[in-house]
Amino acid sequence: MRAQLLTASLLLAGSASAQVGAREGESAFPPGLPPDKRVDVTGDGIADLVITGGTRHVNDREMGPGGWHLRWVAPLPGTRFLFRCTQNRSDYYRVEEGQTLSAVEVEAGLRYAQLCWGKPEDGARIDVLTMSFGWNDPSGWLGADDYKEGTLVVRSTTGPQAAIAAFTVDMDVIADTIGITPKGSIPVDAHFGEFDLYAPISAKDSMSRAVFGHEFEPQLIIPPGVPPDERLDLTSDDIPDVALTGAITYADSSKQGGWYRRGVAAMPGTSFLQERQADGSYDWFKLKWGGSLTPTELEMRLQSGTLRWADPAQERVMVLTLEQSFGLPIDDPEHTGWYYPGPYFDDLLVYRATQFGRPVLGAFEIFATAPGGVLAIREQALVEAGKALRAQ
Repeated sequence: MRAQLLTASLLLAGSASAQVGAREGESAFPPGLPPDKRVDVTGDGIADLVITGGTRHVNDREMGPGGWHLRWVAPLPGTRFLFRCTQNRSDYYRVEEGQTLSAVEVEAGLRYAQLCWGKPEDGARIDVLTMSFGWNDPSGWLGADDYKEGTLVVRSTTGPQAAIAAFTVDMDVIADTIGITPKGSIPVDAHFGEFDLYAPISAKDSMSRAVFGHEFEPQLIIPPGVPPDERLDLTSDDIPDVALTGAITYADSSKQGGWYRRGVAAMPGTSFLQERQADGSYDWFKLKWGGSLTPTELEMRLQSGTLRWADPAQERVMVLTLEQSFGLPIDDPEHTGWYYPGPYFDDLLVYRATQFGRPVLGAFEIFATAPGGVLAIREQALVEAGKALRAQ
């Protein structure tokens, strides 16, 4: 069984860092790479990460022999990086600026399949510095293309003991240094955050695979509850535009039963387009596949009132997509696990937002599974305001 999680947040650790750099008297064009440097970020005296590197040789027909030196940070045995691993976000997990990290928050992300531990066979590493060699006008050390600043998280396991730890990777291309600064650690169980979230393949699917050779993958099952919000940037300006979110609705004041409800919500600065129905109410405007929304049609229908923008500054805007009941009698077999509370939203949702201050229109498809409960969106179109939005 998993040990009781500590609720203490990560505290700021000392500012000591391990650095590797060019030694005095070395040229800016070294013949190789500095020695490896092992770093302990959990504070148990056992190294968790290594600052290392490698060289890639290339024989260019025009420029001759050369290549690149590359320096990176990699986990040592027993250490695993924490990743975001949803259909919309797949990258190293980074603590938001100004926030602290708690074991409870990490455990929630892992429980609802929003986070995952890197696998040793994946060869995860953080590329930090790169430098060309052997060609004319070497550039010196530069930041690697994929390098991003931020506070990263690892789990380090030694026997039955483990810890999650936060740290930053710091580089200085002028001084040719790479440093790792521990930010704190929390002791946890050795199997912290490991959940079996996949439903077994049914006997029917196993027989079909044996007879017809079909491949069946077990379905990911999101447990009951409301997962943490997943905020998404649709316009590539580093500002979240929508959030995959949820809430609990109780059947009555006893709060003994009700529904977990999840969907897509508009963030401040983003509005979803709605269409007036026959009874005078408004529902989400559905852009059909292969269709388009022209600036003229949009403006005329907004003026006539047949279309409107749902403003999150004035009301809570969420497209209800998945639902699961709790504490209530279930008389419909289809309403077990996660289910669609209404007709499946298989058209595109239209939104308006800004991109670096410039107004834009976009459209995305909502993807959800039942009874598994996976929720994601798929971006389909993005244009400047005043241009036709096409669903192709």
